[in-house]
Amino acid sequence: MKLRWIPIICSITLLSACAGPMPRGGGHGGGPALILGLGVAAGVAIAALSVPRYAPGHRLHILPREAIAIRHRGVEYRYHAGIYYHHMGDDYSVVLPPPGLIIHSLPSHPDTLFFDAETYYVVEGVYYQRSGNNYVIVEAPISGAQASSESYEASKHYSALPDGAKPVKIENTQYFAYGGLFFLPQSSDGQVTYLAVKLN
Repeated sequence: MKLRWIPIICSITLLSACAGPMPRGGGHGGGPALILGLGVAAGVAIAALSVPRYAPGHRLHILPREAIAIRHRGVEYRYHAGIYYHHMGDDYSVVLPPPGLIIHSLPSHPDTLFFDAETYYVVEGVYYQRSGNNYVIVEAPISGAQASSESYEASKHYSALPDGAKPVKIENTQYFAYGGLFFLPQSSDGQVTYLAVKLN
């Protein structure tokens, strides 16, 4: 789990490089191409935060020894290190757990997302909110089905945010969410652009 901090550190370093002043003239500063490359690299690094180790449908013949049984509405799941399994035939299949399922603790260092004055914790692509001393699974607060009047694509820069984009802070990095994408402010030669990235 600690390895998941590496993309955060890399992205902070890259964002700092993007935000710094660029030498003019014939220096070795790089120029717009370097800014674009660093911006895309930062977006890719940040996007790694919400990618699960095992996608739903991945099968295991033997579960991790520490996996525990959790029952929710008559269905039994096995849970270990943020991943949920369901018994199917002779194997166990990785599944997305349903909203409402409650667990007592999260793995160390979950990704933290602040959205509309609410705090969410993200582990292996699953969203949780704290409920007393427990954590309850909830729907992702940002829907990819949100309608937009203009088509926006990941890994592209835009000069302005879409109308209706909402501020979101993830691991102390400021984004703006809209239409299932996250827009990351970038600075180049005194101009601010927004890099569209997908986080899950």
